[in-house]
Amino acid sequence: MLDININLLWQFINFFIVLYVLNRFLFTPVGQVLKKRQLDIELLYKKIEEDREAAENLKKAHDEKIKKIQLEIDEIKRNEIKAAQRQREEILEEARREAQLIIDKGIAKIEIETKKELDKLQDYLSDLSIQIASKILKQEIDVNRHKTMIGDFIQKVGDIEWQKR
Repeated sequence: MLDININLLWQFINFFIVLYVLNRFLFTPVGQVLKKRQLDIELLYKKIEEDREAAENLKKAHDEKIKKIQLEIDEIKRNEIKAAQRQREEILEEARREAQLIIDKGIAKIEIETKKELDKLQDYLSDLSIQIASKILKQEIDVNRHKTMIGDFIQKVGDIEWQKR
């Protein structure tokens, strides 16, 4: 038969009591702390993932803003270059007009001076013709004498091209 020792029974009872006390006061609170810690860690991982996604979205938004700003800067540069080119063309056109005005004034002045000189030359030629005519009338004219007087006249007139008038 089975011989049950009372000590053995008390040891089992004590073992179950210790097991109950350990379970009630140690294992259950430690398990709850571990579960809470595990939930905290999971929440932390979720928060980290959400923060990472938010950071990526923020980075994408900033990249788009930077691209828009860069496009605006490029547009402003193009507009400023066009404006500068237009201003350059306006300045060049103004300079051309002023140069043409100066040239026109110079040409007008040259024409006036040329006309004055031609008038002087015409007066001189008239006087010379009168002098020649008076010499011709005072002297007897023969063919040789006539040729000599014409040669002298041409020599005095020189290289003037009075036919260009």
